[in-house]
Amino acid sequence: MKLFELRAQLTNPFVLDVFKPLGTIFGPIGQHWAWELEHSFYPRALIDIDVTVSIREDHQGLKLTVGLLGYGVHLTVYDCRHYESVQHHA
Repeated sequence: MKLFELRAQLTNPFVLDVFKPLGTIFGPIGQHWAWELEHSFYPRALIDIDVTVSIREDHQGLKLTVGLLGYGVHLTVYDCRHYESVQHHA
């Protein structure tokens, strides 16, 4: 379930719709949490802002995207567990 979502995007419809990941780094935060940082290129997105906080679902956590002139940075901090298994083993 999404607890909070904010999204704003300005796109250019006159360029090809191509997404290219440029690199990813990731790591653990404690026993059940992890983080990922991805850099990507999507030429159609002139401005891209996305903030999402989710709870009570698989890989719940924070997703943050900031993009300008096609280049974007995506940060995800999430719970590695699946929600159903956490409910039944709590």
